Amino acid sequence: GQPKADLFAGSDCFVFPPRFENDGAAVMEALGYGLPALVSEQVQIWQEIVEARAGWVCKGSSQSLAAVMSGILADRSGLQVTSSWARTLAREFEPRG
Repeated sequence: GQPKADLFAGSDCFVFPPRFENDGAAVMEALGYGLPALVSEQVQIWQEIVEARAGWVCKGSSQSLAAVMSGILADRSGLQVTSSWARTLAREFEPRG
């Protein structure tokens, strides 16, 4: 709904670093809003995200998450380009019919 759309619109990226959850539905929704995603290797689509340059991947530890987030914050200029790739990747996963 609109509250979620507003929340996504006010965000720079979507962080989803589960240790056990692997469903990428929430990630795909965020990518569709143009939010690059930071995911853990547990998320089924982590390889696609990296290959499409639509986000970043971390290991399943808080140290890895913190290191990747620090890199993102240190180079915020890359967020706009990564956002464009996020939308492109989301379109590739849209149902066709």
